[in-house]
Amino acid sequence: MIQEYYQVIRDLARYEFGNGIYTRPVNEAQDVQVESLQLRISAHYPDLKSAREALKQVQRNNERLL
Repeated sequence: MIQEYYQVIRDLARYEFGNGIYTRPVNEAQDVQVESLQLRISAHYPDLKSAREALKQVQRNNERLL
């Protein structure tokens, strides 16, 4: 369950990093940016339920853009 929480937070950070598009960092500086985003996002979504809901909303918004 903890691993799932961190995966959701990681996915949210990648969407945030990519301005709504799921983006993987390509260099060390971008990795640091994503890690920083993960810390801020985990503070905002302290549990798996809230983080999952946020990820679903981001994914729905992303689908609408396509």
